[in-house]
Amino acid sequence: MISKFVPSSAFKYFNVLVVDSSPSRGADIGQILQSEDYTVKIINRFEDFFPTVMEYVPHVILWPYDNEEDFVESLSLVKNKLPETHIIILSDEMNRAAALSTFNHGVYDCIEYPFIDQCILTESIKRALERDWLYYQAEQIQNVAKDKGLSSQSQMASSNLIVDKDVQWMKSLSHLHTMDEFIVSQLKFLSKINENTEVIFFKYLRNHRSITAAFSVHEDLSKLGNLGIRLAQEETPLGVTEMLETPSTIPSLKELIKNVFKASSFKCHPITIEGDILGFYAILTDTQEEMSEKNKFKLECLHHVGRAVHIQRKLFKVNRLDDVTGILRRHSFFDRLKEEISRSRRILKPVCLLVISLDNYDSMVNSEDIEDINAVFRALAKLLEQNSRVNDIVGRLGQFDFGLILPHTDIKGGKIKGERIRKMIDAAIFSGIGKNQVKLQVSVGVAEYPSHCSDSEDFFQRADEAMFEARRNGGNKTCEGRPLGKFTPDFEVD
Repeated sequence: MISKFVPSSAFKYFNVLVVDSSPSRGADIGQILQSEDYTVKIINRFEDFFPTVMEYVPHVILWPYDNEEDFVESLSLVKNKLPETHIIILSDEMNRAAALSTFNHGVYDCIEYPFIDQCILTESIKRALERDWLYYQAEQIQNVAKDKGLSSQSQMASSNLIVDKDVQWMKSLSHLHTMDEFIVSQLKFLSKINENTEVIFFKYLRNHRSITAAFSVHEDLSKLGNLGIRLAQEETPLGVTEMLETPSTIPSLKELIKNVFKASSFKCHPITIEGDILGFYAILTDTQEEMSEKNKFKLECLHHVGRAVHIQRKLFKVNRLDDVTGILRRHSFFDRLKEEISRSRRILKPVCLLVISLDNYDSMVNSEDIEDINAVFRALAKLLEQNSRVNDIVGRLGQFDFGLILPHTDIKGGKIKGERIRKMIDAAIFSGIGKNQVKLQVSVGVAEYPSHCSDSEDFFQRADEAMFEARRNGGNKTCEGRPLGKFTPDFEVD
């Protein structure tokens, strides 16, 4: 969350502008945000917008959806004026499909109002600002690395410590784009400066509170069997974080390195980037030689590259993945939907869209706290992923809504899939989450391109309307969408 990256004292420097013709709703939203220490300004007329932003530049704009014809035009004007500002649209259930179509006009998020829980609003804003903060951090890291590199390189060059080969190595670091590439590069560097000795990277698996040997310079780890250690089960008074900070104190690590890698001694190099513990390197040597100034400099260069890669990975997650379930966020899901329609049009194969919405969310919200509810959503997302094909695409469309794109699937296959998922969820008991066993039911809407629609916006609307039809008929049903009015498909499905 944003508090992990941004000091709480910085919240007041983020400006939120509420554009709402309803004074009572605007005041309600303003009160929620002021309790989170944001600086908030509320205007009740769009005519006041541009004079306001001349003096008060917002990081986030909250704007209730209006089905007036000029709403999209006004939205486009705002995006052109403030391209880096995040716009969050609020909508009631009746206008949900139309409000979601505003993603095509650069909207950051779309939230149903009244809020079932105000944290839905605050978490969306925090996620948007986290993205801005990470971009800011990435720029700062690049500047620091550049300044540090130039000054240190200049100093060392003057004392003949840096040679052309070192300069070429430092330039090669710009080609590291993933954490795995960074870790392997650092692994090889540590091995080289320790007389080509074996170095193993133990990755920290946060969700399991475990470490596992992930990379090695000389060994093929895939042939060595289980190389993991559950830190919570270690017989030591130290906590997990303390063990990761001083890995040599982990009792089972000493035995593993002795029995598997035949080393009687080792030294560890923990790796923490931007507060996240990634793991540590185990260098299988007993030498304690002081690192040279040049190697310290090179290691620092590697660290700056690791910070930049780490932040880029976080940016990818913030931009594309839902922070609760880990599946695609709504705008990323719609991007994929557009891609699949284009591909379907090229290869003349149908594609289906399922909109899956929880029926009994009111009772769940009343009986569970927000963390337990999020655990249910994670379990539901995992169920959808585990019961989908490799090329199927799962996403979260709203607080209680999920989407599933089925390439190469006609409406008949889509209905079979939707009904199978509905029955599976109906039969499942989500136990071990919170105090109660949670039972879920869903309404499923199914639509197909090209039989029901011609673009992504219409595609979603057909599936969404089918979902609402299933809910109107008592819920826990699967319904098929229908084309709107006179409609000619782009191609005929065999």
